[in-house]
Amino acid sequence: MNRAVRDGYCVRSTDPDEQIVEVLQRFAMEAMIAPYTRCIACNGSLKVVAKGDIIDQLEALTRIHYEEFRRCSECGKIYWSGSHFGKLEARLAVIRAAIAR
Repeated sequence: MNRAVRDGYCVRSTDPDEQIVEVLQRFAMEAMIAPYTRCIACNGSLKVVAKGDIIDQLEALTRIHYEEFRRCSECGKIYWSGSHFGKLEARLAVIRAAIAR
């Protein structure tokens, strides 16, 4: 069974943030960190889109509270910096700080 794997890496940490750092460092991918540029549904690239172009696709409260949006160039899914954005930014800061050590 192990012979089927030619190249691989066994992640040692059990902490998800440490796992990310471990993989990024192992494969020298630190410079490739580009948050909010890929669709989580299909991995298509996200492009900035004017609110006016998508306003009819937004929920009422999203229309009121948000101004900046991105749309997937492949599947059309729409993204904005919602209520979870602060947590994502904090997690990215922890990961970047760990990589910088």
